Amino acid sequence: MVTILNKEQWKKILLDQELTNKFDLSIFQTLYAFDNHQASASEIGKILGKHYVTLNSEVGRYAKRISKYYDIDFTIRENRKYKYWDLFFYGWQEEYFIWQLKKELVSALESTKLTGKIYFSDELIFDNEKILLKRKMINIKMTQAKISKQ
Repeated sequence: MVTILNKEQWKKILLDQELTNKFDLSIFQTLYAFDNHQASASEIGKILGKHYVTLNSEVGRYAKRISKYYDIDFTIRENRKYKYWDLFFYGWQEEYFIWQLKKELVSALESTKLTGKIYFSDELIFDNEKILLKRKMINIKMTQAKISKQ
C-alpha cells in the first residue's frame, strides 16, 4: 500500500531545503492554483516554461529524496517500476493524465504559507497556444515561477 504522509510530515518536508527545492515548490504552487488543485503536467509545464517530461523527472527525483528520510512504500507498476508521482498526487487519465494535490499536501502548503500568490489574466498564451485558466489567480511566487534554466 502506498504511503500517505500526514500534514505535519509534509510541513517538515516542505520547509527542509535539502529535500524541497524551488522547482518542487513551483510545481505544487502552480497546481494549487487550478480548480480543485488539479491539472496535467503539460499545463503546469507551460506556465513554468518547462516541458512536462522535466516535471515528471523532477517529481521522481523529489520522491526519491524524501524516501531517504521517510519510510515510503511506492506503488509498483505492472512492469515492476515505481509510481513516484502518487506520493504527491491523485491521478487519472482524461485527454491528458491529470494530477491532483493530495489533501494532506494542500493543508501543509496552506499551513506553511507556501501557496504563493500572483495574478494573471484569464488566459495565457505560450507559443501561440492558449491556456485557459480555470480561475484568475495563479498561486505562484514570481521569483519561483522564473526558474533559471540550468
